[in-house]
Amino acid sequence: MDSAEEGRFHAVHSIAPQPIENHAMPEPASIDQEILQQIDAALRKFEQPPPEPEPEPECPSENRGIRWLLTLFACLTVIYHADHTMAQVIEGETTDDHVFVSWEYDLESGMGQVMIRNIDAVEGDYSTLLYLTGLVPERIEDLTYRWPLVADPCPESGAPPDTVFGRFRRGEQAGIEFAFCDAQTNSGISLPPCSLIRPATQEVEYGGLHQWSAACFFFPGGSLQDFVTVRPLECGESDRDDDNDVDLQDFADFQANTPPEQLPCIRVLYDELTGPQ
Repeated sequence: MDSAEEGRFHAVHSIAPQPIENHAMPEPASIDQEILQQIDAALRKFEQPPPEPEPEPECPSENRGIRWLLTLFACLTVIYHADHTMAQVIEGETTDDHVFVSWEYDLESGMGQVMIRNIDAVEGDYSTLLYLTGLVPERIEDLTYRWPLVADPCPESGAPPDTVFGRFRRGEQAGIEFAFCDAQTNSGISLPPCSLIRPATQEVEYGGLHQWSAACFFFPGGSLQDFVTVRPLECGESDRDDDNDVDLQDFADFQANTPPEQLPCIRVLYDELTGPQ
């Protein structure tokens, strides 16, 4: 290559390249500034204080024990009254699919009620009755019948005093009401105090009675096994040492040797003391 061609070659290749439009690269300083701003924003998020927890309900710790005790007391009160209420009324029913009997005894007022339904035991008419033995307690007052229940049509028949008679047709029912204890223990004459009354399960026998002229004929029919009645608690002898005198020695012996279920009898013994009380 001669000197003239070499000069043209250097002249052509020494032309500076022109910049490309719309593709200008950002300056390094601007990139660093954007990164610093992002880092700063992230750091500010971490530096923000955590949200405050929601305040707890105002219940000072020293009052929690009191509130717990009050709640427990309220629960025990409800349980006691529920048990007390249930214990004051005894009710139930029994049947053998021929005779249906239900009962209700209020131990607080001393009133009782027994309902009888003749399912298909006997068809009653003027001379034929359905009788049930064992429905009423041994000692009662203010006995009230509801038709078709009637009083003993055969007073000379020797029927037990707790026998109930009724001219029932099939499907009919009726009831009796009575007083079985004295709620006012200081005014009772023939009825025992209600504090001495206890429930007892017994059998009720039933059958048909046919009255022919002046004679009465009883025909057994069946029995109800789970009937509940009420009767006085057996307190036993007050003269416990058999010295013919109910004195403080008997009273002391009673207190020392009486089971808890007979504690109501202590009032009976107290009333029978002949010496100082």
